[in-house]
Amino acid sequence: MTLPGIGSVTAQRILALREQLGAFHYIEDLLHVQGIGEKKIDAIYDLVYAE
Repeated sequence: MTLPGIGSVTAQRILALREQLGAFHYIEDLLHVQGIGEKKIDAIYDLVYAE
């Protein structure tokens, strides 16, 4: 929730997807989360990483 544009609902969706699919391998995997699109990825790209 400390990322720009990521509120509590979106954060919960991210956690739920990680529980379902495991760790993200690419930052672009966040596009599978409802409420995250290209603009939001661009805004947080330098603030997140994937394994």
